[in-house]
Amino acid sequence: VAISGANLQNVFMFLTLEPLLARSPFLVLHVRRSNLVGDALRELSIHSDVDLKKPLKVIFDGEEAVDAGGVTKEFFLLLLKELLNPIYGMFTCYSDSNLLWFSDTC
Repeated sequence: VAISGANLQNVFMFLTLEPLLARSPFLVLHVRRSNLVGDALRELSIHSDVDLKKPLKVIFDGEEAVDAGGVTKEFFLLLLKELLNPIYGMFTCYSDSNLLWFSDTC
């Protein structure tokens, strides 16, 4: 199949510019409430360093809420609650000061 110079240039432009045009100005995380930590880690691991500097938008799978800030706030509240859960043993609560710190066993 013969491709003219102009068509070849169009194909080249499409292949090089299309990924840039399709990029979102936001870092969008798709997470399930039932697997919040795992999904968040999975989603973060597939994004580039440039993407990780973008404003965050969170989408809970199966929910139609538009993230105008409230969904992201809820995501962080639920994520922290999960990470601080004693069953993971990631943090130790010091009863004399009511402070949490990283566990020595991690």
